[in-house]
Amino acid sequence: MSDKSEKKPSIILIGSDLKMNKDVAAVLRERGANVRVSEVSYSACDLCKKVDELRPYGPNGENICFECGQKDNATTEKMMGRKLFGDE
Repeated sequence: MSDKSEKKPSIILIGSDLKMNKDVAAVLRERGANVRVSEVSYSACDLCKKVDELRPYGPNGENICFECGQKDNATTEKMMGRKLFGDE
């Protein structure tokens, strides 16, 4: 019997080579991983407006750059947990 507290590993593949990421995702899914493929997004950061590769880890789910994510590690990690693992 599986322990409910155990979570399937979640993996997000992000990169410009979308076909390769889809191929890698297929192999990881066969091995039981929860995988999502995403293209790299280069847009203006919702916090600092710098055009960069963004992630949806801002305090209220904003798309933010790496530097803004590093300004408040606790919040970034909390938002990452929500996106990747469904943490509350």
